Amino acid sequence: MPAEYFPKIEKDFRAYEKFRKRKKPARSDKLILQEEKSKNGQKNRLRCTGELPIDAGLPNGDCKIHADVSIVDRKSYSARIFADYFGESPCLRFCSTGRHHMNRELGKGLKSRSVPTPHFHKVDKHGVMRAYQTDTLAKNHQLVQDIGTGIELFCKETNVFAPGGASVLVAIDADVLGLPMDDPSQNINFYP
Repeated sequence: MPAEYFPKIEKDFRAYEKFRKRKKPARSDKLILQEEKSKNGQKNRLRCTGELPIDAGLPNGDCKIHADVSIVDRKSYSARIFADYFGESPCLRFCSTGRHHMNRELGKGLKSRSVPTPHFHKVDKHGVMRAYQTDTLAKNHQLVQDIGTGIELFCKETNVFAPGGASVLVAIDADVLGLPMDDPSQNINFYP
């Protein structure tokens, strides 16, 4: 898959870097994920999705954080930040699982191209989306299997905070994910 190209970011990389580093308050303290609805008769993708508007301090356009999680495998989720000012594609991303991302080779050797999941994505000064891992992300690989922890790390990396400066919380429609409401062991006799 070819790398995504962002001509607006390449043209105004300083604005993108300011945006990336700036604290971005969300308009709510909770990102609510609900079952994705079928579109135009298509089969349901078996995912829960949600969006949360954020104040990005950009000259124009909306900005939001979008997340989705697989109903079948809750370790498989992603988060993206869309800023209309920089184009239609997400300009910051997080992937919890999946294939290694192959960055363009920039003189550091082929070995440095491959970035395993979980990883973040940001756009470089040439307008190309690149994957990267932080020490925190690499050291907390097991914790990132939980969507709440993974989204919290993504929000910290991208400086997105709930009103008042707290972390953004993730709420999932539990009935959709098949979590039992009652104790599954109830009415079962266990013998020593």
